[in-house]
Amino acid sequence: MGSSKPANKRMRNTTTTTLRPTHATSVWKGAATQPGRPKIKRAAASTKQPQGRGAAILSSVRPVVSANYSPIPYSKRRAHPVANFGRQPNFELYAMTPADVPEFVPLSSTATPTEHYPEPPVDFSSRPAYFASCAPIAPTFKQRTQPWFAARSVACTASAMASILGVGFGYSDNHFRMFDKQQQPQPLQAKSLPMEWGIRHEMCGIASVMRSFKQVQAYLSSEHQVLMPSKVCVCEQGLHFVSPSHPLVQDTIFGSPFNIVPLAASPDALMCCEGFRMLIEVKSACPFSERDDGTWVYSPFKRALGEQCVQMSHFVQCQVQMLATQVQHCLLVGWDVEECKVLYVSFDGEWCKQMLSILGMILVLAAPLQGKCPDLSCVPGHAEFVELTKERCRALYKPCTVASAKGSTTARWLKD
Repeated sequence: MGSSKPANKRMRNTTTTTLRPTHATSVWKGAATQPGRPKIKRAAASTKQPQGRGAAILSSVRPVVSANYSPIPYSKRRAHPVANFGRQPNFELYAMTPADVPEFVPLSSTATPTEHYPEPPVDFSSRPAYFASCAPIAPTFKQRTQPWFAARSVACTASAMASILGVGFGYSDNHFRMFDKQQQPQPLQAKSLPMEWGIRHEMCGIASVMRSFKQVQAYLSSEHQVLMPSKVCVCEQGLHFVSPSHPLVQDTIFGSPFNIVPLAASPDALMCCEGFRMLIEVKSACPFSERDDGTWVYSPFKRALGEQCVQMSHFVQCQVQMLATQVQHCLLVGWDVEECKVLYVSFDGEWCKQMLSILGMILVLAAPLQGKCPDLSCVPGHAEFVELTKERCRALYKPCTVASAKGSTTARWLKD
């Protein structure tokens, strides 16, 4: 009766032992004495070979090495033929042609010179006469043709202006090749994959605007008090130079008849009718991205325009285009596979005046460097100009979302 219950066999041994505190005070080499958890020495990884029934199977497996195997890790920064690593992306996916936009008026093929157009002279003193003869006919040069590449090869173009000004990405010597007498002519083809995608889908952005014309018309009227006519045509554009007689370039190096670096721009299109003109600049984010192993990833959710504000490079490009064409309005269109955003940008004369002053000082510093980029910290007021550009971009972001016009939707994103 007085006996206690039998002890549970599963109960742990309750013998008391003296335990050392886990958070003891330790001394680290080169440091003061301080409390901390002592470092734990981890056992080295076992080097034992597999034993038992699976050892024979594992030892019989040999990796399959292809004929073009290279022990050097693959890097997408190295030049390589894409066909060696897999199928190439289909850059014609959803692409449209001018025939898909009834309102589009292409440039006359007979207006563009068919023969080889002369390259700009290497001698700086001969360049003003070259551009004086080129500027009147440059608007007839079809984009990405030999005359177009030749005429813009040593000019400050709108697409590169943000980098030249130091307000965008890619500030490098490449943008100052107009001062290098050993500079090479520009290639006749765009080699950048995102640029190639953007070129082939410019018409998709124009088609999106025209198919949602009433929605865009209401957006301009309600948000920006810009009245657009009920019917317009869309004209293809060539190359436009900023005229030395333009009021804003007076008292700058660009107003001098001896200027050797003119400003040039090539808008994607011009919406016009009697008494109304508005530029269209289309941006498109390439949905293809290449991985380090050479395979491609399709990401249709990339966006061409920023989510919070206009990208400074886009803002600068639109302003220079309006300066060159003397147009007061521009539609910045961000065409993507899933959506299309339309943003209105008006001509900012005050910003352009400061831009011309900063740009002139940058070019004066770059002229004796023979193709090298100057130190922007030596340009007075450059930091304030960058902040002003950021403010302008933040204040402009009021986009209108329209349906994204697409071409053939049955094509695959990888070429067979």
